[in-house]
Amino acid sequence: MNLSEINQRISDRSDCFYWQTDRKISAQEASMIWKDRHSAIINEELLDKVNLELKGDRVISIDFDEKIQMSSSNVNSIRVGVLESGKEVIIRCHPKGVKNGYFYVESLASQIALENGLPSYKTYCIHELENENDISYQVIEKLSGDTVQFCLKEHPEKEERLVMEMGKTMARLHKIKINGFGPFDNEQAKNGKLVGKYESLKCWIRRKS
Repeated sequence: MNLSEINQRISDRSDCFYWQTDRKISAQEASMIWKDRHSAIINEELLDKVNLELKGDRVISIDFDEKIQMSSSNVNSIRVGVLESGKEVIIRCHPKGVKNGYFYVESLASQIALENGLPSYKTYCIHELENENDISYQVIEKLSGDTVQFCLKEHPEKEERLVMEMGKTMARLHKIKINGFGPFDNEQAKNGKLVGKYESLKCWIRRKS
């Protein structure tokens, strides 16, 4: 498997309506990339990497448990880290050797949400892939509470109230003005600009500039 060539395709969202289904890889390539995304990343190796970049409060331990709420992702391997201060963080790891093309976008979007009074998380650091033996990861704040999926499983009677609250939050989110449509540009996000890759909604739907 030529990871260098695959990374060019998998991180390109220019001709993409929904990355989970439109990413430019075959089913066979997807299987090869994600089948061992958890076992290929060793906590001790990850701890050393994170502490080389994390400023101030260092990580003293990392735990991985496929049964925890945050591990339902089918893209990243999710780890929980504990800092020297006792604070917990989430470490979202892309499969080993695979480039992540959206961590900067996600972190900038969460920052803008926070600035607008919406519930979101802080980002502590992002590491970009350097070679095929490296790991792309994002260290973010671990928020308190349960995921919606877990909460509804335990308390199905809360569904109507949660749906209403989510609708109100989404309405507030969509009042935030941004430029462009469709997937955001990860390179622009590195420079603090949240910009869609298409000039109009029509261009995005047709995926033509």
